[in-house]
Amino acid sequence: MPQTPSDNSFAGAMRRARAAINLMSDLHISPTPARFTVAFAHHLGEVGALSLEMNRLIGHDRLTGAAIDALYQQFFAPECESADIRVAGREMHDLVTDIGDQIAAVRLRSEEFGAHLREFTQALEKSAGDSLRRRAAAILGETDAVAREQRDLQYRLSFTLREIETLRGQLDRAEREARQDPLTGIGNRAQFDGTLQGALLRAGREDQPLSLLMLDMDHFKRFNERHGPAIGDQVLKLVAHLLTQTARENGGEAARFGGEAFALLLRGCALPRASQIADRLRLQVAGKTVRNRRTGEIFGQVTLSIGVAFYRPGESAAQLVNRADEAVYLAKAEGRNRVVTDDHPGLAP
Repeated sequence: MPQTPSDNSFAGAMRRARAAINLMSDLHISPTPARFTVAFAHHLGEVGALSLEMNRLIGHDRLTGAAIDALYQQFFAPECESADIRVAGREMHDLVTDIGDQIAAVRLRSEEFGAHLREFTQALEKSAGDSLRRRAAAILGETDAVAREQRDLQYRLSFTLREIETLRGQLDRAEREARQDPLTGIGNRAQFDGTLQGALLRAGREDQPLSLLMLDMDHFKRFNERHGPAIGDQVLKLVAHLLTQTARENGGEAARFGGEAFALLLRGCALPRASQIADRLRLQVAGKTVRNRRTGEIFGQVTLSIGVAFYRPGESAAQLVNRADEAVYLAKAEGRNRVVTDDHPGLAP
C-alpha cells in the first residue's frame, strides 16, 4: 500500500524508491524508467487515482509490466506530450502571424515611400541634371526591389502559416483518435476519465444524481482462447454497440475501460433506475447468440457482470470507480451474469 509522505527528505525519497524497485522485483516485472515512475508515484501516494488503480491490480493479481506501461501512458505520457505540442504549435502560429503582420506594415510603409519617391523622381526629371536623375532612378529601383522581396517573404510566411494550420488540424485529429477505442469506436479510458471528472464537478455543483456502471464480460479470456481473437473482437463490438444504444437512450456516456471491461456514466440518474438500466443491458447481451456471420456456426452466449455505484458528494472519481469495480467483482463471486449495486450488504459502506 502506498504511504503519503510526511516530508520530502532524501531518506523518504530513497525509502519510496526501494519500495518501488521491490514491488517490481517481487512480481518479476522488468524495471524501466517509465515503470519506475509509476511505481514511485504509487508509493508517493499523491496521485490518488493512480494508487487506487495500482491497488486494484495488485489485489486481483493483475499487475504486470504491460499494465504498468498502460498506467504510465494514462497518467504521465499523453498529457505531457500533447500539452507540449499544443503549446509549441500555438507559439509558432502566434510568432508567424506576428512576423507576417510586421512585414505587411513595413511593406505598406515601403509602398508609400516608393510612391512619394516616384513623385519626387518625376519632379526631378523636369528640373534636375542627368546625374541627379540617374541617382534618383537607382534609388527608385532599389526601393522596388525591396518591395518585391517583402512581397515574396510575406507569401512564404502565409504559406508557412497554412502549413502550421494543417499540422494543428492533424494534431487535433490525432488527439480525437487517441481518445477513441480503435476496435469498437467508442470512447477509451482517457476519454472516460475526462468525462467523469466533468460529470462529478457538475453533479457536485448542481446537486444532481450521478450513477456509474462498470461492466466486465464473463469468462472472456476462455472464450477468446477457444474461438480465437477475431471472434472475441466481434463480441467486444457487439457489447460496445448495445452499450452505445443504452447510453443514447438514457443520456449517458459509454466507454471501453480496458480489455473486456466497459463503463457507462449516467447523469441525472439515481441508483434504482441505474440498476434497472444495468439489468436491461445485461439481459440484452445474454439474449444474443454469437455466431460466425460467414458460416453460421454458433459460438454460444456471452454474459456480463455489472457493478453500479451512486456518486457520493465529495468523493473522487477514483473512489467512485473503485466502488463500482468492487461491485463487479462481487457479482462475479456470486455467480456472474448479474448486477450488484453499491448498497449490497457484502460491500463496505
